[in-house]
Amino acid sequence: MVYTIVVHLYAKEDNESIEKLKAKLVEASQVYSKDRETLSWFVMQDVGDKRKFTIVERYLKESSQKYHLENPYWKTFDPYVIPLLDKPMDLRRFEELDTSGSAAGAHYHEEAKGDTTVASIYNLATDMLKATSGVLSHGIITSPAPRAIGPAITTACGEAVTKTIKSDNTSYVEQLTKLVASDSKFDSAACNLYLCKGLQFSDNAANVQTWKAGDVVPIKIWLRIPHEGIANVSIVSTKQNSQVGEPLKLWTKGYAPGKSEQDVPLDQRQFNVQIPGGLEKACANAGDCVLQWWWLGLAAKQTYESCVDFKIAASPENLRGQSFRA
Repeated sequence: MVYTIVVHLYAKEDNESIEKLKAKLVEASQVYSKDRETLSWFVMQDVGDKRKFTIVERYLKESSQKYHLENPYWKTFDPYVIPLLDKPMDLRRFEELDTSGSAAGAHYHEEAKGDTTVASIYNLATDMLKATSGVLSHGIITSPAPRAIGPAITTACGEAVTKTIKSDNTSYVEQLTKLVASDSKFDSAACNLYLCKGLQFSDNAANVQTWKAGDVVPIKIWLRIPHEGIANVSIVSTKQNSQVGEPLKLWTKGYAPGKSEQDVPLDQRQFNVQIPGGLEKACANAGDCVLQWWWLGLAAKQTYESCVDFKIAASPENLRGQSFRA
C-alpha cells in the first residue's frame, strides 16, 4: 500500500524567504524523486497565498522512508528551510486507499469540458477503464533495485512518459504507447517501451548488480493491483530485446489472481531465481543484459515490465592468460 506524507509549510512574509523556500523545494524534489522506492515527491505553492507551500511524498511502503532518510541531502534540508518559515511544519502521514473499484462511477462535470487538463485526464481514465473492464493492474520489482527514471528517459521517450512513470512507476506499457503517439519529442530509435518500459541504462549505470553462474537471486514483486494472467522472469539482451536462454521463472496461467495483493500467492511475489551458465560473453558488460520480470493481465490486456541491470563476473577460466597491472 502506498505510504504518503503531506507537509504544509508557511514562509516568512518577506519575498526573499518565499523565493528561497520555493527554490529549495524544487531542488529537493529533483533530488528526492530519485531515491529508491520513492514513487513521487511533489511540491506545490498555494494559488491564493504565495507563502503557503505543500509537499506530497509518496513511497512504495512505509519502510521505504529509510532510503529517503539515508540520502545525505536530507541532513541539509531542515537547517536551511526552518529559518525561512513563519511557523513549524505541519506533517501528516497517510496510507493511500485503493480507488480502482469505484473509478467506473466517477462523474465528469460538464463545466470541466473546457479545461483541457481535466479533459485529458478524464479521457485517459475512461480509455483505461474501457480497456480493462473496470479492473486495473499494476506491479514492479522492488528487490533487487529496478531501473528508475532519470534525465535520459525524458530525452528518449518524452516528458509525457517520464511524468507518467514518475507519478506511478507501476504503470503499464500500453498506457505509455498512447502517450507517445502525440509527443513530438518521442524518439522511437532510443526509446523502446517494450524493453523495460523505455527506462534507460544511462540513468541507472550506478545501480548494476554483479552476478555469476549459479548465484541464487531473491526477487520481490509489488503487485499493487493484481489481475490474473501469465508471467515470466528472463534474461533479456538489450541490443536485440530478445530472451537469452530459457525463462528463469515461468507462469503459463494463474499469475496474480484476486482483487488485492494479499490474494496473490506469496510464491508469485517473493521467489528465487538462479543465474544460468553461458552468459559470460553475452552479458559481460553492464547494459548488455537485464533481468526482466514480464507480466500480462489477460482480461485487462495490460503488459508490465520491470528490469534489473546486471553484469556477469568473469570466471577464473576466462581470466587465465590475461595480464594485469597493479
